[in-house]
Amino acid sequence: MTIRSELSHRSPTCHGPALRLRARWKFVSLLATSTLFALVSGCNRAPSLDEIRELQAEGRYAETVEPLRHRLESKPDDPETHFLYGTALSRTGAARVAIWSLRKAAETAEWKVPATLELSSAQSSSGNWQAAIEAASAVIETEPANLPAHILRGEAYLNEAEHPEHAIEDFDFVLDQDPTSRATLSSRASALLLAGRI
Repeated sequence: MTIRSELSHRSPTCHGPALRLRARWKFVSLLATSTLFALVSGCNRAPSLDEIRELQAEGRYAETVEPLRHRLESKPDDPETHFLYGTALSRTGAARVAIWSLRKAAETAEWKVPATLELSSAQSSSGNWQAAIEAASAVIETEPANLPAHILRGEAYLNEAEHPEHAIEDFDFVLDQDPTSRATLSSRASALLLAGRI
């Protein structure tokens, strides 16, 4: 057998493994590219409203600010988006910026109470005690037994320091429903001290 014919005879066994290896690497490369594309697409996908609600329920408000801002660009009049956006801002130290969205949400019957309650909290965080009192009072007019509204209004009266007796009334109302609330007991004691009753 000549050298040429020997090489010709051996070439299939020499190149077979190399071809298989090349094909395998091509497949792996294609798989990796597809996986990377899927991951990037997943990262760029805007979270749904359900996912945003879930994040906020877990206390992860900061992660919802940007998605909600983008959502408002396409749905500027959606009351729930305004409520969630205002809540996210209020809970992440941007209470003053939150006020407009919370007021917008409160214009609708469905979101009036939760948005106004959050608005009272945002006003308190901004040190606007009178505005916080007004917002909490608006909630109490609609839902007289709303304990968070009485707590917010009582705390605002206490911090305003001009009408501690009103704060005591709100705290007494809360303690009638929840006598073991340590935070309310402490706030009531502060209000009594401010009123000169202890």
